[in-house]
Amino acid sequence: MLVVDAGQDTLSNGPNALHEAAHVLVPTNEPHGAEFVRVWLDLLARFGPCYYARLMLIDALKLANVQIDAVTSRLAADGAGLLRPP
Repeated sequence: MLVVDAGQDTLSNGPNALHEAAHVLVPTNEPHGAEFVRVWLDLLARFGPCYYARLMLIDALKLANVQIDAVTSRLAADGAGLLRPP
């Protein structure tokens, strides 16, 4: 499977591919709303190699005052205390 963005560039790294997957999983009128961000963070935590990218992203989101849904999604890894809201 090949994932492309609107500009038709290949999304070769995990965080970008999971970002696009989150759009499919959370089709909302607000494309980067709190629920979308929560699902994206949960996907990043679920796929181990993306864990550190997730930590850096959380810091950037906090600085930008981006809202993150406080409710962990169904995509979260079971039993991981890592998925609590930042």
